Amino acid sequence: NPARKENKSRGPARPEPKVLSVDECERLMRCAEKFKRGRLAPYFAVCLFGGLRPTEARRLDWTRVNLADGELTISSKNKTKRGRTIALSPTLAAWLKTHKGKPFKPSNFYKDFNAIRLKAGFGTPDPKDEKRKHLKPSVVDYMRHTVISHYFRKCGSYGLTAEWAGNSEQVIKNHYQGKVSTADTKKFYSIMPATKKGNRK
Repeated sequence: NPARKENKSRGPARPEPKVLSVDECERLMRCAEKFKRGRLAPYFAVCLFGGLRPTEARRLDWTRVNLADGELTISSKNKTKRGRTIALSPTLAAWLKTHKGKPFKPSNFYKDFNAIRLKAGFGTPDPKDEKRKHLKPSVVDYMRHTVISHYFRKCGSYGLTAEWAGNSEQVIKNHYQGKVSTADTKKFYSIMPATKKGNRK
């Protein structure tokens, strides 16, 4: 049966990407900027507003960030084995300017990353622990899935979104349409840093 062979070769269906709500995005970034004077804010910003994969963000350094021209360059040492240069949205540019120079992967990165995630309400829920029973299970690419969905909603182009995110147009068509509303996208890109240079909280 040709149809049976075709279905078998395709394997299991890819799960739908999960995205964060705008409130969850805001909470995550507020926790990041308040934690140890925002030492991980650059990492969270390039993931949530720049769509970088976790490994891409951890390998990033400031020599690849061009704030004057509003762009950053991603190394070819990534999932697709292809580098790319992305334009910074005003939101991402604001976060990077506010926290300029802080390493994207500072010492004790994983410990601090998990602490911020926990403060924002993400982690492994434990019904026996009052502090952890309401946690939302975290997915590695939550932030990337979220911004790709908003980017597509904003520009409406499969090609531009695929090029920006380092995906194929088919992936965008299959997984990132209709995930967010126009109103949510406007609110998402309005999440600006509360701290300013020279006026740290």
